[in-house]
Amino acid sequence: MGCLKFALAAFVVTVIIAETVAQFTCRGFPDGLYADPKNCTKFYQCDSEKLKYSLTCAHKSPEDFFARDDEKCVLPANHLSECTMKGKRLPYGGEGSYVCPGPDYKLFEHPADCVFYWECNKGGASVRSCNGGMFFQVDTTNPFGGKCVAYTEVKESCSVRGKRYTEDEKEALKNSTPEPSAAPTSGATNAPSGDQATGGDAGGKSSGTGSNSDSKNGSSRLFLDVASVTVLIASVMLWY
Repeated sequence: MGCLKFALAAFVVTVIIAETVAQFTCRGFPDGLYADPKNCTKFYQCDSEKLKYSLTCAHKSPEDFFARDDEKCVLPANHLSECTMKGKRLPYGGEGSYVCPGPDYKLFEHPADCVFYWECNKGGASVRSCNGGMFFQVDTTNPFGGKCVAYTEVKESCSVRGKRYTEDEKEALKNSTPEPSAAPTSGATNAPSGDQATGGDAGGKSSGTGSNSDSKNGSSRLFLDVASVTVLIASVMLWY
């Protein structure tokens, strides 16, 4: 009985910690707004390669969708190539189809989208997506054929929005010479506008559901998660 209690408590801790750390990562991203890889109504603001706000488009009927290339909330009917009417994010080029090479469990890159990949299992293929801010990379040393990595590891093959470069685009990027950055003007600031700072109008249609995700908020979430773990473990112990 004691072993069962410990196993249940450990499971609760694992689930809560997993939910805490599975958040959008801004590593390698320029400042801006980025789409959630699964939910078309959600998006995130990155600032200095850190997650600043989690945001949601205004709740309407149907709900507005966040267009990842336009960086704003739009009417769903105008962007059905990006999302289903139920709000599921679609990869660039659509889901398409994939013929798995065999029955083994393997992962394969999507031909047009770096955020999405094909998961083959027992001969059947399903489209999956990496967690927010992560990109799929083929890895021959990985027994599954690939893994999700930060943008800094795939930026020569993928745009920051997730579109996979063609061979011509890769060659053009290699041959391009970046222009020198202009000197900052006096009094310049990278602070977001008043609407963005309150989780408001991003593209004119987002709701005020933003949540600051700096270190303070991370600490608060961790404290609440630890408290939740304590309560749940206590409940398990009393139950037995």
